[in-house]
Amino acid sequence: MSNSKVKEILKDLDIDNKNGVIDLLEDLNEGILIVDKAYNIIFYNDHLANIEFLDSENVIGKNLFEVFPDKSAINSTIYQCINTGTKVVDKLEEYFTYKGKQVSVINTTIPLYKDGEIIAALDLSKDLNHYNKLLKANFGSQSKLSTSGKTHYSFHDIISNDSEMKRTIERGLKAARQTSSVLIVGETGTGKELFAQSIHNESLRNHKPFIAINCAAIPETLMESILFGTAKGSFTGAVEKRGLFEQANHGTLLLDEINSLSIGLQAKLLRVLQEGTFRRIGGEKEIASDVRIIATSNSDLMDMVKDKTFRLDLYYRLSVITIEIPPLRDRKSDIKLLANHFLEILSEHIETKAVAFTDQVLNLYQGAKWKGNVRELRNVVESSMCLLDDETFISIEHTPRYLREEAVTRSHEEPTKSSRKKSLNDLMFDYEKSVILEALKNHGNNITKAAESLDISRQSMQYRMKRLGISKSDFVLIHKDDM
Repeated sequence: MSNSKVKEILKDLDIDNKNGVIDLLEDLNEGILIVDKAYNIIFYNDHLANIEFLDSENVIGKNLFEVFPDKSAINSTIYQCINTGTKVVDKLEEYFTYKGKQVSVINTTIPLYKDGEIIAALDLSKDLNHYNKLLKANFGSQSKLSTSGKTHYSFHDIISNDSEMKRTIERGLKAARQTSSVLIVGETGTGKELFAQSIHNESLRNHKPFIAINCAAIPETLMESILFGTAKGSFTGAVEKRGLFEQANHGTLLLDEINSLSIGLQAKLLRVLQEGTFRRIGGEKEIASDVRIIATSNSDLMDMVKDKTFRLDLYYRLSVITIEIPPLRDRKSDIKLLANHFLEILSEHIETKAVAFTDQVLNLYQGAKWKGNVRELRNVVESSMCLLDDETFISIEHTPRYLREEAVTRSHEEPTKSSRKKSLNDLMFDYEKSVILEALKNHGNNITKAAESLDISRQSMQYRMKRLGISKSDFVLIHKDDM
């Protein structure tokens, strides 16, 4: 259905919320029905015709209850909407057309107003048979996960020299020893699922299932069935199916991109976390749930709480333990380390003679923005390796064009070091360096005593000196044996 057709219909209706309705209908692959206040059908799109096996020419202009004799004031969302002005969202409807075709759809119905008075209702229908096929497909794949309960990653797979990242790993290890819910926050590509799997593997539940579901990848109408399961007969074609809460019992359930979960499902999830029980869709039996929840988000949930798109009470339930993964651009010391790591592991799968990166490439990597974080770095390394012929070094010409263009733009835009405003990381770097140099000076340049005065180990002191670039030329050694 074209926007021009929608505008034409709405122009005839002369409704108040015309622009909002047009926005709602853009790019929808759903059945659309518009019924006036007298329940006469004034619009019926082709997609709905395919769902109900009807011809739009034989439907438009007829009364709703004539075309659908099985509908009534009790079970019709359109009737409820026109008579009460209440919007109906994701309501299951099962009915017969005048041709005897049984239809199962999920309806959202909204009232249309003119001068503050309801003059029509717009009905959006999703074909439940289509979603039921998706449901079976998803349950089939998830069942394979639940039978093995295996994961791929542990904390040993997290490679980092960055002090902040190491503290994050330590926090993850502490979280693994507990049973409380965990919220992992980080940008796309930082390794949130890697942390989630590592926490599960270090926990007492490591011999039980670990099941992950991406909340952003599943339609809302299907998500509830996947999480909680279905009872036989709850809708046409429905059979007894265990949801993920049952499949992950005594184990861990990862809700990836929890920020994509609708407000309605947030309320149902909250109930499970509070009560420890749930019901399958269409079921009457309360089922006990012993599942540890790990949720991830690439958005600030507190900002979503302020925008009223995420429940505050659910946020508190999920964030008992919060782990924030720093982006790669804030972990400069890890860039070279990770690049070399990827070069090594990818060499096992890609036929290449490459043994290292040129200094120009590593400098390019150090200055890159890495909006896709570690995942992007790995893809860049793999892309470069695939472009090699007989070369043994990955050089600038092998790097993606956008990285080179970013570097050129950066060189023109960045101010000189003396005029550039320092970031928080730069200020902390300078402060830490000055503290260590002062401690060395106050203790006769004795590393051991200086470390003791700062309440850190000698090994940590040497690591920090190396990271901060403090060399022998920065101070005069009195105790040579101490180095």
